[in-house]
Formats: sequence, C-alpha cells, structure tokens
Amino acid sequence: SKRELREEAGFIAGKVREIKYIFVEGSFVKITQHLILAQDLKLDKPEPEETEEIELIKMPLGEAVNKIFTREIITGSSILGILILDKMRERGEI
Repeated sequence: SKRELREEAGFIAGKVREIKYIFVEGSFVKITQHLILAQDLKLDKPEPEETEEIELIKMPLGEAVNKIFTREIITGSSILGILILDKMRERGEI
C-alpha cells in the first residue's frame, strides 16, 4: 500500500495501517478491498500508469462526511472509509 500511495498519489507515508477489509460481491465478481489509513504524509512525485486517471482533492474529514449526504461522494468504499475514519476520530483513535 505504501508503494501504491507513492506511485499513484505522490505521497510517502510515515505510518500505514489497515483499518478494515471489506468484501464486495456482485453477480460475477467477488473482491476483497482493504481500507488503509496513511499518516505522516510527505509529498513526492506521482508516477501513475498511463491508463490511471487520479484526481486528488484535499478536504477536512467533516466536509467529506457532509459530501456523502449531499451525494457528492457516492463510491461505496469511499463512503465506508470516510464514515469509519469519522467514528475513529470521534472515539479518539486517530
């Protein structure tokens, strides 16, 4: 996950930990996704593959939570990750 974060987003993480893994199941596909929390980030140069289009948007966690309810964030794994992080923050775990 550290390598992918650097290559795709251009960040070097001081600490990385898995906060949850989830199963995504469809008619033909069963995938395990790992939700990762990266902390102590330093900006580096991204090196995404030619077929990857990644847009980084920096915002406070509370704003991301609000965007879930205004339907501006609609990807299931993103919604789950944001809500888990919000609960972890509320509990003082991050």
